Amino acid sequence: MQVSRAFYDDMHTQKGDPWNYTRRAAEILRHDTLLSVVSHHTSGRNGSAPYILDVGCSTGVFTRKLSAISSRSFGMDISESALNHPSNIPSSSVHPAFIVGSSSVIPFKSSTFDALILADGISEWQLSDSDRTSMLAETHRVLRTGGVALFTDYMRPSDF
Repeated sequence: MQVSRAFYDDMHTQKGDPWNYTRRAAEILRHDTLLSVVSHHTSGRNGSAPYILDVGCSTGVFTRKLSAISSRSFGMDISESALNHPSNIPSSSVHPAFIVGSSSVIPFKSSTFDALILADGISEWQLSDSDRTSMLAETHRVLRTGGVALFTDYMRPSDF
């Protein structure tokens, strides 16, 4: 089964933050760990702020955390409803930019990013084999030489 843009738009319209990113301990710990890893791998890059893309950012909770380590953070999600969530209203002068887009056709130039975060993407997004292949190729295309791509995914007992 492949999940559609409409599926995610409907989910975010009805539930707002369907995964409780700001309240679930597992999500908070995962975000803190990812932030530490991204910071480690992007510190000292050419003396300027690294370019970071959070692919599948949902309501942008983690993307906003990224803006603490880089003024050049971007969040991208297939769901416009997720990106229009009230939590994406800037609360400071430094805030990430958000864009509607698909992981299989990332709307940025080649070699743009120092880091890409693709949280829950390999299996949770339920991509077709061709879309998964495109996602990996696009991830490679938009990463700068020496850049890092970080993937996370939920593992359920049924996955084993």
